[in-house]
Amino acid sequence: MATVKVLVVAGGGQGGYRGSYGQGGAGGAGGFQYNSSFSISPGSYTVTVGAGGSGGGGQGADGQNSSFSTITALKGGGGGIAVSTNSAGAMGAAGNGGNGTYGSGGGGGGSNSPSNSGAGGVGTAGQGNNGATYGGGYYGGGGGGSSSSGSGGTGGSGTSNSISSSAVTYATGGSTGNSNNGAANTGNGGNSTNGTPGNGGSGIVIISAPTGTVNATGGTKTNVGGNDIWTFTSSGTWILNQSLTLAPTTGYYSLTGENTILSKIHAFIMGVVTGYYTLTGENSIFNRVINLLTTTGYYAVTGVNLMLNRLINIFTKTGYYTTKGFSIYLVAPFHTAWKLYNVVSTYWRDKNSGN
Repeated sequence: MATVKVLVVAGGGQGGYRGSYGQGGAGGAGGFQYNSSFSISPGSYTVTVGAGGSGGGGQGADGQNSSFSTITALKGGGGGIAVSTNSAGAMGAAGNGGNGTYGSGGGGGGSNSPSNSGAGGVGTAGQGNNGATYGGGYYGGGGGGSSSSGSGGTGGSGTSNSISSSAVTYATGGSTGNSNNGAANTGNGGNSTNGTPGNGGSGIVIISAPTGTVNATGGTKTNVGGNDIWTFTSSGTWILNQSLTLAPTTGYYSLTGENTILSKIHAFIMGVVTGYYTLTGENSIFNRVINLLTTTGYYAVTGVNLMLNRLINIFTKTGYYTTKGFSIYLVAPFHTAWKLYNVVSTYWRDKNSGN
């Protein structure tokens, strides 16, 4: 069973709206999950990339969860709305968060009362942190980040990760003071100000393995720094194919890097006990190959399929291992036939010379 590195970041929350008075709280960061040795087996894996929160009309909209297999990063909470009343003591709305359903909590909304800012939302341990209660009345609180809670109007810190081959900071909480959106595919929370708040940043899923160790498709594949990297910026499917890595060998039967059927030939040759062609007990197609070597006359074979007839051509031209005129089908795309031929022809040469 192979292992891969996996990064999963959820969508960040949107900042809260101002209302008639007071500043909304900033959005909380999406949950951050990283596994440096995640076990995988052949099959299809559903990849979900959560969107950032957007479109709220009061309380900031939450982000959405992201996931890969059994790994789920929880959505960032939307920032609290500022209360829009003229009466003293009205309290700003709390940022979204809590109940184990949010990565980081959104910041609390401001108020028209200096002492009544809304409470910051609560993050989930191992995913993110709490949003801030600003404590200054009019101003909203910063959203929680993956590495720390919001503080005053400043968002909590995100987490740096280099799975993509470059250090990138993900899942930073939104701050107050402007309406900037969270950057796409970072899971950052949206900022908030006196106007329309910023949207949360969308999430991301990244899978990485040392070059050539995993045969998979899906997302955008790159190769950087000795690693194959599959990046999902939107939802999709990652498919892990069955693969076989051949042990390096030397001599005539070195067939490293070939496809499955040729690697079986390699395994049979590697398992010989006496002579080059002791390949008994294998399946039908390889028993037919054995017939090339063991029936009356070294190449007496009838009724086999086209591919084997082409192999016979190697042996039936002038001399046992003269290859003039045999199929280009084997010469070009199936260069491994040369290697198999070398094994057989060497045996015949040695046998006929008395070795």
